[in-house]
Amino acid sequence: PDRFLTTSDITGTYSLESPGLGNQEIVFDGNADSAVPAGLLVTKAEGTNVHSLDGNFLVPSEAVPGALTRFTMTQRVSNFHTNSLNGNYAFQIIGGANMGYGFGFINFDGVEGDGTFTGQMRGNAPASDSERFLFETALTGTYEVEHHGFTTLQLTFADFPEFPVFPITALIVHANGSQGLSLRGNFEIPSPVLAAMGLPSLVRTQLDYLGPAEMTEVAKTQ
Repeated sequence: PDRFLTTSDITGTYSLESPGLGNQEIVFDGNADSAVPAGLLVTKAEGTNVHSLDGNFLVPSEAVPGALTRFTMTQRVSNFHTNSLNGNYAFQIIGGANMGYGFGFINFDGVEGDGTFTGQMRGNAPASDSERFLFETALTGTYEVEHHGFTTLQLTFADFPEFPVFPITALIVHANGSQGLSLRGNFEIPSPVLAAMGLPSLVRTQLDYLGPAEMTEVAKTQ
């Protein structure tokens, strides 16, 4: 079967909060009556200069009932040419509909041994073919990193006590010296929201370093 291809002019408004979370209204082809709300997460910044953001539509896809739409925005200059791609590149594709998505931030205390973290997350999960389940929760937990970069986390959704503690395994995939810059991993148990709906329930995780956080009281005593 054929694919539906389209080109649109995009305008809109946006706002960002200090932790790097934000909101956006996207208007396609000047049709303000069908503006699409979206959530934003800063994924790379230098000081207050934002270099890249991840986003997700807060309403279901019109083309695929119930599906989640995600996007990425990256600051760049428009001065590319054929030689801009030169060398060996990793290539990944992800097939199938997007089910659920969570975006937010985590502050790690950096204490040797069993460290602790806190954070905040906004979630965007399927509710039906015509609705999304939007939620927000504080995050708490513990973590440990071994010398090869394998990382284990015990993640708690503080505002959802009915959820279990989520064990996560991840790997540091990008670093500056011993400072981890990017991690990739997955939950060791299925998503309770997606599993209850009979949907694919593997949850993958991605963490990208944005900069130092205010030292926790625990870290100050070490």
